[in-house]
Amino acid sequence: MRVLILTASTGGGHKKASAALENYIKEKDPCITVKTVDALKTVGKAFDKMISGGYVFLAKHAPRVYGKMYRVSDKDTSLNSLVNNVTGTASTRLRPVIYDFNPDVIVTTHPFAAEMVSALKEKYNVSTPLISIVTDFAPHKTYIQPGVDYYIVSSREMVYQLENLGVDSNRIRPLGIPVDPVFYAHTDKSQLLGELGLEPGVTTVLMMAGSFGVSDVFDIYEGIISVEQPLQIIIITGKNQKLYNEFEQRLDRFGDGGKKTLLRYFVDDVYKYMHASDLLITKPGGLTVTEAIASCLPMAIFKAFPGQEADNEDFLIRNNLAVKLPKGSKCAPVLARLLSDPQKLKSMKNSCSEFFKGEAVDTIYKLICEVCGKNQHKS
Repeated sequence: MRVLILTASTGGGHKKASAALENYIKEKDPCITVKTVDALKTVGKAFDKMISGGYVFLAKHAPRVYGKMYRVSDKDTSLNSLVNNVTGTASTRLRPVIYDFNPDVIVTTHPFAAEMVSALKEKYNVSTPLISIVTDFAPHKTYIQPGVDYYIVSSREMVYQLENLGVDSNRIRPLGIPVDPVFYAHTDKSQLLGELGLEPGVTTVLMMAGSFGVSDVFDIYEGIISVEQPLQIIIITGKNQKLYNEFEQRLDRFGDGGKKTLLRYFVDDVYKYMHASDLLITKPGGLTVTEAIASCLPMAIFKAFPGQEADNEDFLIRNNLAVKLPKGSKCAPVLARLLSDPQKLKSMKNSCSEFFKGEAVDTIYKLICEVCGKNQHKS
């Protein structure tokens, strides 16, 4: 069996989902050949720069513009038609990858990749089954393509939303977003805290701060350390060296206010920090949110970008998986109320544990095997 996974670099979530799925399939059955390809980079540097680079630029420097473009492209408009035409034309450059690899199934973790494969199926009679994984918690029109055989979504709520967009319910599977199974694993929390140099039994707040502004991080931190009850804090800045350096200097000058603080740069075992924590403060990117839910970790959402992050935030709050943090110093009383309310944290933790019934990578793997079996039987 040969599985081709197509992804893109518009944010890290799409690639992380692809990597989690590829690694799981290879471990589950070494006889299966899996290949992951960045579809946008394959099409060409200019196209990749326009889509991936444009997303990063707008998200950082003009989020409101990005939000408006996201909403407009979710409707039958000239912008949506333009995007379809561009990706349809670019799809021909993806054709050699498919023909050379000759997959039994194609899995996409980005809507443009699904759109390009759908265009190839129509233009060149490509018969390979196409599975599209929606890596956020609300649908977008760009995901809806005639050549998609199955849509994998994060929740049953999204099944109804896709049905309202005209998708046949038989083609929608609420299997979840794929993340590494280590996030689902049961761990000894006290042992983890001890390994990290933190105190077992003390409420632990994890802040994934790499995409936050420096002033935002300091405002949130001041809010946390102003809480009267005993707390300890983990801050992970990702590959944001400037933020790490400035926070390190801040701790050296002013201390931690009596709240033990663990400052980390980039880590490749973030699951350990999630399993050790009682609350995660983060932006609502699809994969980070999924990892937190899999870890049964309640969230406080800060500064969601307009577009898919705002949709994710709405979903999380609506389903008691997260609360929203206001900007600036106003976040302090919200954090204080939440961290001093163990029943609220417990109910959010329970909501996380009830949300997913199994590991998404495994159920998606089984669907891939099912689809490949049917396809091989037909041929």
